[in-house]
Amino acid sequence: STDPSNTRATYTNLSPGDYTFLVKATNADGFWNPNELKLKLKVLAPLWLRPWVKPIYLLIVFTLILIYANLQHGRLQRQRKIATQQRLLKEQDALLENAMIGIVFVQNRHVMRCNGRFEELFGYAPTELLNRSTRVLYASEDDYAVGEAAYERLARGEPADLRDEGRVTRREV
Repeated sequence: STDPSNTRATYTNLSPGDYTFLVKATNADGFWNPNELKLKLKVLAPLWLRPWVKPIYLLIVFTLILIYANLQHGRLQRQRKIATQQRLLKEQDALLENAMIGIVFVQNRHVMRCNGRFEELFGYAPTELLNRSTRVLYASEDDYAVGEAAYERLARGEPADLRDEGRVTRREV
């Protein structure tokens, strides 16, 4: 029996399925109505537990696995590339430092890198030429100017015309 002012029924945590709600009422004098009211109810599963959502979950998990595998593959490729570059740099360093001739890398007429033999040929201490203008290697301003045309052609990727040569000089120690 319930209070006549209470006209609600609340059921929580019902499992999904079909239910029949039976209602039997009394009048104000307390006489029970012999007929009962039957309400057919269907409780649906929450959206996240419905059967059609499971393939979506599988698709999401599969996609996340593919993304992870792709990221790992990219990371491994980058590591291999870095390892190859480091190996090539070591080989280049070994070739540069063990060459019997002087080798210099120049950019914008400044020494970016040179080997020990080059420094020795021109009378400089190790690393002393780094970032210095190549002007210090030429005997005069005129000799230095001869190289300008060659640098311009090399910068455009064309072969340089080296028939005109400028004189270089060794630094006196």
